[in-house]
Amino acid sequence: MKSPAKIFLAAVGNSEFVPLDYIQHPFQVTIAGLLSSTGNFTWNVQYTYDEMNKDASEPVTIARAGTTATVNWTDHGMVTGDSVIISDSGSSNLDSLQSAAGRPIAQDITVTNDNVFTYPVANSGATTDNGYARAMRFRMFPHAVLTALTIRQDSNFNLPCKALRFKITAYTAGRLIGLVTQGGPP
Repeated sequence: MKSPAKIFLAAVGNSEFVPLDYIQHPFQVTIAGLLSSTGNFTWNVQYTYDEMNKDASEPVTIARAGTTATVNWTDHGMVTGDSVIISDSGSSNLDSLQSAAGRPIAQDITVTNDNVFTYPVANSGATTDNGYARAMRFRMFPHAVLTALTIRQDSNFNLPCKALRFKITAYTAGRLIGLVTQGGPP
């Protein structure tokens, strides 16, 4: 991770992931959420232990009806509120959204059963994937302190994880500035 990482959010949704060096000993990560002067929103931090590289993706099939994409993935191992990055579907409407820096933003899912989940999409574009769609799973956990906040707050991690993200769950105005710093031995 390039330290410190700086994330900006100004709407309901997830930030891109900030990958962490989980092998570093000792594992030291400081996280801060700063609100702009007009900040009026609720935010939190979530983290995952799942792999962050495309080699961890698996083939899936996708079908869209209206504003819902339905994914078939045998034994996906996720629950509602977890996230995925969808790629290579052949449709920008079915693939995950991109950050301003061009990196994918994981989308929250609703689980139907052990083999099916859904996520929201625009009501346009392809209705099925091209046969090459892939998904990366991210089982998400809430940070113990940085949850349901409406003020400036900081905290840290003392146990290794692979990545974190900021999330705005309710928004009226302003922006969140997320800072992540990972230290290490001198």
